[in-house]
Amino acid sequence: MPLLKPFDTFSADRIKGSKYKVTQFVLLKLKINGYIENIDVVIIDFNGIDMFLEYNWLVKHDLEVNWKKAQFSL
Repeated sequence: MPLLKPFDTFSADRIKGSKYKVTQFVLLKLKINGYIENIDVVIIDFNGIDMFLEYNWLVKHDLEVNWKKAQFSL
C-alpha cells in the first residue's frame, strides 16, 4: 500500500541522506517460534536483505540471541 507521506531513510547513526526512500508499506503477520504478531512493515529494496526489525520492537520483546547459530527466541 502506498504511504500518504513518503519519507527518507537514515543511516545507523541517524544521519539523513541515505539513498532509500520509503514509499510503501504492508501489514505483515510475523510468526516466530509459535509467537504471532501483526505489524506494519515499510518496504525498501536492500539488495537481498530479508528484513530489519525496528529497535523499539527489539527492546519491547527483549530477544535472546545465539549469534553463533544465527538463532533467536522471544
